[in-house]
Amino acid sequence: MSIMTDDIKPGPGSDTNGPMRVLCSGKPYLYFNSKAEILDCNEESVTLLKISKNDLLNSRVSSFNQNKVFVDAVYKAGNEGVSVFRGNVLLGYSLSLAYIETVFFSVELPEPPGKGIICYILDYKPNEYSQDSAQVVETKKSDIADFLNTSVSLHSLNGDTLYISPSIETLLGYSFAELKELGALDLVFPEDAHIVLNVLEKLHNGVEYMNSRYRMVRKNGLVINVESSSYLISDVSKCGKHIINVTWDLSSLAKTKQKLVRSEQKYYRLVMNLPTGISLISTEGQLLEVNDAMKKIMGIPLDIPLNEMNFFTIDAMKRANITEKFIHCIEKKEIINGDTIIKQGKKKNEKFLTYSFVPVLNQNNNVDLVIGYVSDLTKQKKAESESHEKADFLNLVINTIKIPFFVKDEHHKWVMLNDAAVEMMGQTHEALLGKSDYDLYPKEQADVFWKYDELVFKTGSSSNEEEITWSDDKTHTIVTNKQLYLEKQSGRKFIVGTIHDISSYKKIEEKLRASEMKYRELFNNANDFIITLDLEGNITNANRTLLNYLQTDLKSFMQYCVYDFISDEHLASVLAIRDQIVSGNLEGPFEVNAIGMDKQPVIYEVKASVILKNGILVGIQCVFSDITRPKVAQMRLKEYNQNLLELNKTKDKFFSIIAHDLRNPFSSLIGFSELLLEDLEKLSTGEIRDYLKIIRNSAKNSLNLLENLLAWSRLETGRMPFDPVKIILTTAVEEVVDVLFSLAYRKKIDINNLVEPDVLLHADKNMLNTILNNLVMNAIKFTPIGGEIKIFTEKDATEPGSDKEYMRILVSDNGIGIEDDMCEKLFLANKPSSRPGTEKEEGTGLGLLLSREMVDRHGGKLMVESTPGIGSVFSFLMPIYKP
Repeated sequence: MSIMTDDIKPGPGSDTNGPMRVLCSGKPYLYFNSKAEILDCNEESVTLLKISKNDLLNSRVSSFNQNKVFVDAVYKAGNEGVSVFRGNVLLGYSLSLAYIETVFFSVELPEPPGKGIICYILDYKPNEYSQDSAQVVETKKSDIADFLNTSVSLHSLNGDTLYISPSIETLLGYSFAELKELGALDLVFPEDAHIVLNVLEKLHNGVEYMNSRYRMVRKNGLVINVESSSYLISDVSKCGKHIINVTWDLSSLAKTKQKLVRSEQKYYRLVMNLPTGISLISTEGQLLEVNDAMKKIMGIPLDIPLNEMNFFTIDAMKRANITEKFIHCIEKKEIINGDTIIKQGKKKNEKFLTYSFVPVLNQNNNVDLVIGYVSDLTKQKKAESESHEKADFLNLVINTIKIPFFVKDEHHKWVMLNDAAVEMMGQTHEALLGKSDYDLYPKEQADVFWKYDELVFKTGSSSNEEEITWSDDKTHTIVTNKQLYLEKQSGRKFIVGTIHDISSYKKIEEKLRASEMKYRELFNNANDFIITLDLEGNITNANRTLLNYLQTDLKSFMQYCVYDFISDEHLASVLAIRDQIVSGNLEGPFEVNAIGMDKQPVIYEVKASVILKNGILVGIQCVFSDITRPKVAQMRLKEYNQNLLELNKTKDKFFSIIAHDLRNPFSSLIGFSELLLEDLEKLSTGEIRDYLKIIRNSAKNSLNLLENLLAWSRLETGRMPFDPVKIILTTAVEEVVDVLFSLAYRKKIDINNLVEPDVLLHADKNMLNTILNNLVMNAIKFTPIGGEIKIFTEKDATEPGSDKEYMRILVSDNGIGIEDDMCEKLFLANKPSSRPGTEKEEGTGLGLLLSREMVDRHGGKLMVESTPGIGSVFSFLMPIYKP
């Protein structure tokens, strides 16, 4: 945000030949260039600092370490448009420490010295200094910064607007042209107009600074709370006066305070209305807060005043014999839990209570208060007793049933069996409970039982015909009816089932099939769908089950050809199956993709046989069932298995990297620490320092490796959130450069952020930060002392075959470079490559692997170009942000 002085009209009596004088005169000011060198100043600043103008212009503020934070404020204003500094500097007055408060604005003048930074000196105290550290005020943790909520404007003394920062347009919703047409009070909430008028009056009467809070009205009618600091500035002749106004939006602060108050009220109401008894007790036993539930449990009247209640005098507490526990909580400063039984009323009814005393400690580690919790479990105890009685009766009823009955839990393990089921399985209750089918039956049979159990969990019920080996070692045919039961309190799922032995019925069924009449009966009452066709596919008969399923009658159904229910894409395969059936070359069931009466796709499992009449082939009979749901379940299970295989691959990859790279840093730590312990008295100071450096570097490498491993594991397992947002690239780069500044400073390496401020990306902020951090850290590692690192972009770079537009971000260095054969191995996941840096810095290569996978997540690509002895350029593609 820069102040363009072409937009500023000189006030009455000002020097029209110098825009600087209109903007800056009347207040002490300094004028800096982008390198924090002083280019100009006024007489007020010379007088204030007690130094000649020539000496002041020839001084180099940036050459004193004491002024580093002050210089940072100059740079911040050059980059962001405005900053505020408060602290100690070396300026004027024999270059002794002095306390100073300043505000910086970036300006661009139509005449020399041109673009620069204006520094207003708001307060200056020679020979004094603050005990607090100097600070650039906007960059504190309160995050006023970037002027997202701060606006700057310049006004004449009568309130006419001369300059408006873009943030005011954002704050109020008006365009610059609209704001120029509005008066000083047009945007002020009517009831607060007197506040602004009072400020203008005092500034008009010579008061140089005013701070005020009032309300403004946005263009959409929304009222916002603001705070303004107004500075009076005079020109050289002291005739023309102007006002600089800095405004902050306080709406978010007000909302936060309101939210906090509502939150406190909400939680107070919640505690006071909980069914659990809660009380706040002083160490003397005085009850400070008690909710209604506590009063009811203790038999205390609800309307009794708090000051009349003491823990030690409450009858219920005396009868419960828990006063000693309360004293123990205070003396030992520990949480006390317990339960007790008290008798109340004339009938001496018993109450079952559980209680807890929680001490609250003050700063001196002494008990200030005790929080008491009491729960009445009387109803629960009675319910448990009744439940046991009901369970005993239920077991009696179940065991009188001669049909095997069982209950399984979510893990397919038996939790209940009646006597008939125990007899069938040939083992005791104790041996069967907690076991699954795989513990008792051959795997082939157990697989079937497990599959049908899963069907119950998914569909709610199942009725299946199964083969089972009985306790007599014979295989029986059974029908198992299973129903899903959901326990309301816990949400747990159970399977309730009965078993019917139909082995003898199966023999009878074989005999019935020999008779056509019996066949008809079976045909119409079969659970499966049955259909008969002539050789052209015309429907000649269908069983009742199928007709009910299709909600039609046989006459209407016979108007169709079976191929009417087959889509064009599957028709050829169905005709091929028909030919195999007719030729006798198809045995066993097959699947058919068909179309239901509701025009939805359906999958049938079909068993087909030919129909002969007098030895001549006349048609085909098909017995089939709808297996759409099981097929979908099977496909999902296959997908789950594939995901599990991928997770196993990730796990193997993860452990291979740990085994490969985590061992070396710890070997160095242990080896050199043992050398220090054994030869400490023999080693020189320099040798000890070298060993300690090696130990420190190994520890730092181990920490960096662990952080990358954890991040990579979250990324691989899908637990790292991917949330792309609009990102200003130059800001993201600057954050990484700030973090790595100390590493580069030690090696005297310059890191230049050459990214244009208008480059916007659509990326995950955390992942982008990790990628930039790894690439810049690698560049520092392999760049010798005194080297240079550049970060820049290339526009219009796109990923081939993608409809997204990408920006190429490049990190270049003039380091030692990389050989071609090593470049090819940099991004191999099964064997990350690394080598020592120019100062023997160790690495793992995992950072590049992690960066590559994060770039891939964005649809981009990570690349490297390097020449040994000249340097390397690592680059990656990121999607460009489009509104």
